[in-house]
Amino acid sequence: MLLTIRNDFHGTEAKVRAPGGVAYLSRQIERRVRRQLCGIAGCKCGGILGERGPQEVTIGFWSATGAMQPFVKVEALSLSITGRAR
Repeated sequence: MLLTIRNDFHGTEAKVRAPGGVAYLSRQIERRVRRQLCGIAGCKCGGILGERGPQEVTIGFWSATGAMQPFVKVEALSLSITGRAR
């Protein structure tokens, strides 16, 4: 599954491969995503990964060993099913 992260200030987006809907980002991928979303040194346009604006994913931090690393995951979809039983 590919997750899309957007920056609506610069009009850019980055895609992250997320098996099972969750991606725990290595430092290399984190830097690539930041560069794709906003490669301008010192720019304060975005959040953790350079994202800005409405997102279809949740972005946060996790720590397995005490070192904080970013993660990206799919938002839970709320589905409304209506119909009649026959």
